[in-house]
Amino acid sequence: MIVAPMLSGAAITSPLVAAIVSATFPPVSVSVAPGLACPTNDAVERAIAAVREGAPASTGPSYRLRLAAAGPTIRADLTSADGAAVWTRMIPAGPAACSSGAEAVALIVEREFREIAWTPPAAAPSPPARADRPGDSPPPPAPSVASAPAAGVVTARSLAPDLPSFGPRMAASVGPALWSRGGTAAVSVEARLRVAGAWQAGLGAIVPPSSTSLTLYTGADGSAPQATVTVVPFLVAFGVERPVARRVDLGAAAEGLLTFERGESAGIAAPRTAWRSVLAGGVAGGGALALGDRVRLDVRVGAYRTLLGRSFTVDGVAGDVLEPPAWQALVRVGLGWVFVP
Repeated sequence: MIVAPMLSGAAITSPLVAAIVSATFPPVSVSVAPGLACPTNDAVERAIAAVREGAPASTGPSYRLRLAAAGPTIRADLTSADGAAVWTRMIPAGPAACSSGAEAVALIVEREFREIAWTPPAAAPSPPARADRPGDSPPPPAPSVASAPAAGVVTARSLAPDLPSFGPRMAASVGPALWSRGGTAAVSVEARLRVAGAWQAGLGAIVPPSSTSLTLYTGADGSAPQATVTVVPFLVAFGVERPVARRVDLGAAAEGLLTFERGESAGIAAPRTAWRSVLAGGVAGGGALALGDRVRLDVRVGAYRTLLGRSFTVDGVAGDVLEPPAWQALVRVGLGWVFVP
């Protein structure tokens, strides 16, 4: 992201800005997030009108300008009428934002819609010709405007939209999950927090708990004792996420899959219940597609190796029962909401 310098009131009324010209101006709707005291909606709207020097806006859908606090800075996001991100800018917060923040944002917005051009003032007219007299030297030639260097005309290009530097600061998602160990439909619920730079930490759960049953043996009387394990899985992640296109982020993370499991035996002389926890570690990768200013679609695929855990045993049955698999896979598709950009 680019940090835009704060502009003083004098800069707003300079001859450079006074020379701004354009045929039409798209309408811009301004939205200031709660908690941001300066600049206000009215101040930004007045500043945009001042830069436009009273020229009316064209008819049609409005561009949207959103301002929100972002730590020691103020984040300004401009999106087109169809919701496409145009650019993101960061300006300093603090007292300067109240005195000249609205004017700074207005100039950045308007440079998206027109060119700023300046040409040197016309040269002073040459003195009238006069008859030569003895002792007079010929007057020096008048400077020619046509001989001015090409650099005398300065044209500022439109600001190209910049990619954000990192993924969102805080986001959550919910959606369907396919777990190799689960036997029923599941839902993944996750929250992610950017801790430093592109590094993110995440916490999630797969609900509802899944159950697996096993017939221990078939008795002479036709009985079939059962052992059942019910599993509640949680996810812990730490990795990176970076934007690679205007609406696309990609990321990878080291993840831990921690399951709390309850085993039960039924249909035997002394049924029992026992608990265990199993830890699996692995990696996951995926990406996110922005569907709007705050909404995005997350897709992640992970593979995990079982590392730690205890075994279930049943009295009268040889060996361990309902052991967790050595490898597990998990696919999550979630509809996410960005709380803090």
